Amino acid sequence: MTRRLPGGTAALAGVLLASVVGGCSSGQAETTAAARTPRLPSSMDALGASGTRGYNTGCPDAWTDCPESSWATGTDPEVDSVYLRLLAHNPQIENHQGNDAESGTAMADLPGQAVSAVRRHAELVMISMGTNDACGGRTGVMTEVATFRARFASAMDALSKGLPAATVLVMSIPDSFQVWRAFHTDPAAVRAWGRAPFCPTLLTNPTSSAPADVDRRTAFRARVLAFNTVLAQVCAAYPGCRTDSGALFAAGIDAAEVSTNDYWHPNLVGQAKTARIAWTALGY
Repeated sequence: MTRRLPGGTAALAGVLLASVVGGCSSGQAETTAAARTPRLPSSMDALGASGTRGYNTGCPDAWTDCPESSWATGTDPEVDSVYLRLLAHNPQIENHQGNDAESGTAMADLPGQAVSAVRRHAELVMISMGTNDACGGRTGVMTEVATFRARFASAMDALSKGLPAATVLVMSIPDSFQVWRAFHTDPAAVRAWGRAPFCPTLLTNPTSSAPADVDRRTAFRARVLAFNTVLAQVCAAYPGCRTDSGALFAAGIDAAEVSTNDYWHPNLVGQAKTARIAWTALGY
């Protein structure tokens, strides 16, 4: 039976721009609606880290990238990625789905990934980045909020200048604190976290209730919330950028959506959920 975890903090509000024109004719209303409907892209690129690479989703070999399972660009029908959904409406996008995400990366790496998206002339760029910054990467030290903001703005500058007509979708950082909450009493999960400490700021001493460990986990979640605020604020400054309005964070994480290889990354069910949320946010 699927266990549903508490939702926790309410989703961050996205930045919504809307125009309401009163008394317009039927033709004017249709023109306005058409202008708001985004054009289907014929090329795309996905930027981010391991989640966007489909890492440990149930691949033939565990502990590897499995990009065919990616929520963004994958070809596994069980995931029904954004790419497959676009392909169903626009055959011109076939085999024009880049994936320049890289497992283990953080916001410091996003500007370089953005340059790759520009080289691909992508008409749609999807970004899912920030969990590793809160996790402390390989150092165990969380990225400062101001540094996170500057690095994200640098990536957005590169995309805005290099791909001025592209649509950029920025996904909120998921509420990974709920993964710890779901599994910290599960011996198999604790063993897996010990073998591969993907998120030291959250998963170190996972069974401890000592004040220092509780405070560290609380700080992790607070940093995710702060990063999500930054993503929304910076994205709002660029006309071609939109967010998921905090939907991925708000959706929480079900235990059934997590890989039992590492008890951290999303499995196929989790990838499919992310694809649904991204597709809704795109509004095609």
